[in-house]
Amino acid sequence: MTQYLCQFYTGLESCFEKVLKFTKVALPSAGEHQHRKLLTVAIDSKLVPDDCVDFLDDLLSFRHFARRGYGVELKSSEILEKAALVQQLWPLLRVRIESFLQP
Repeated sequence: MTQYLCQFYTGLESCFEKVLKFTKVALPSAGEHQHRKLLTVAIDSKLVPDDCVDFLDDLLSFRHFARRGYGVELKSSEILEKAALVQQLWPLLRVRIESFLQP
């Protein structure tokens, strides 16, 4: 489940990059805090619905921790809660992303 959450966020970042390029919004350069900066640009561009901002910020932090927190046991209850929120918030994100791609 941890891998699912990490991959979900990675895929979402890819969507953000593609939509922002499509709409000619400048992307942050590679380097320190690149992922945080990309999320900030997506939020500032209104690509992320307000209802999703806090969750995506948390999911970005979770992904960072899960990838680098070697030897640390993650709480399964928190992981399941995050997975449930992904299922709940994905439709909002999908609709917003698709709205940016409309002619």
